[in-house]
Amino acid sequence: MIYRTIVMNAEGSMTYARLTTYFHDRSSEMFSEPRTTVLVCPGGGYAMTSEREGEPIAIELYNRGFNSAVLWYSVAPAVYPTALLEAGQAMQYLYDKAEQVGINREKILVMGFSAGGHLAACYASSWKQRGFVKPAGTILCYPVITSGEFAHDGSFVNLLGEEEYERKKNEVSVETWVNKDNPPTFLWTTFEDDTVPAENALLFAKRLRELDIPTELHMFAKGGHGLSLADRRTEHPEQPESVQAECTPWIDLLLTWIGNI
Repeated sequence: MIYRTIVMNAEGSMTYARLTTYFHDRSSEMFSEPRTTVLVCPGGGYAMTSEREGEPIAIELYNRGFNSAVLWYSVAPAVYPTALLEAGQAMQYLYDKAEQVGINREKILVMGFSAGGHLAACYASSWKQRGFVKPAGTILCYPVITSGEFAHDGSFVNLLGEEEYERKKNEVSVETWVNKDNPPTFLWTTFEDDTVPAENALLFAKRLRELDIPTELHMFAKGGHGLSLADRRTEHPEQPESVQAECTPWIDLLLTWIGNI
């Protein structure tokens, strides 16, 4: 494995902002071709970045034959658009290093959980306007999307800062950003999520559908928020509900979807 840590240094970046890579090392003993690569953005309400949605996800993807990288982006007191600029730097790094580390430049996807899903959705919906690397696809796991009726208000307060929250919150309601340049998108959520309601994913999917952008959406009947892999590998010691067997198929559904785009 090629494990590296790369410092992210956008305007407003915190000192801890970094990208960690999980790349398959080339071997003369095994067939190797440029791999699909996924940039993972953990959740945490823009107050922290969850370890449960970082390395375990990257390792799972690595074990399934992908390259992966985790973006530990800047959170409060850093404010928008710092994390988005860091995502741009991270994607550019993956693109620039493609030949060196065995990345297929045409198959770099962006993935996010909860508030990290908001970040991934922002990236996917603004890459062209900002001159970022084009993602091959977007993967949104119980994402924060809207600052409207179904908002997770804390994420937007942290993203914008309390002083700017009321004035700017509508600007970062990312379902309004969706445009014809959004890539194919995979979303999953749960009916029972009372932290980031399922309407967040539904609103984003509805807008994608209106623009005829290929979209796959799964809403599981059981399960709360922040499930990660939804099995015991990512069980929270104080949250037994973080294991939800009914939701574990999401990763297999995702890999089938990636193979088809």
